[in-house]
Amino acid sequence: MIEAQSHARPVYVLGAGFSKAISAEMPVTNELGLELKKRLAGEVTFSLRDDQTFEDWLTLQITPLPFLAGFANSRRSADAARVIAEIAKVLDERVKEASQRESPRWLRQLVAVWDAEQAAVLTFN
Repeated sequence: MIEAQSHARPVYVLGAGFSKAISAEMPVTNELGLELKKRLAGEVTFSLRDDQTFEDWLTLQITPLPFLAGFANSRRSADAARVIAEIAKVLDERVKEASQRESPRWLRQLVAVWDAEQAAVLTFN
């Protein structure tokens, strides 16, 4: 009887800063929040506390709060949906800009290693 050998594939988990390492065009979360605040001024109220990140603020906006009236939660949800739609626009623009340049050599080498290893790559980007 021949036993099948399992091939353990390496797994790499990439954080949100990986895109920024590839291209300076790509924003990190708080940079994205600042750009959105400018783009959506007068349309969406950004009320970040000093100790709050943009990601924390957006998470709170999409979370219904039991002590608020339904219309208030609906407004917060609508504002969050508008912000999320604008995030997609910003990222599309930035990816287009970044794609006009050749990818860094280190990235091409890294992808070749991942391919050779048959690695699984997980990203939060």
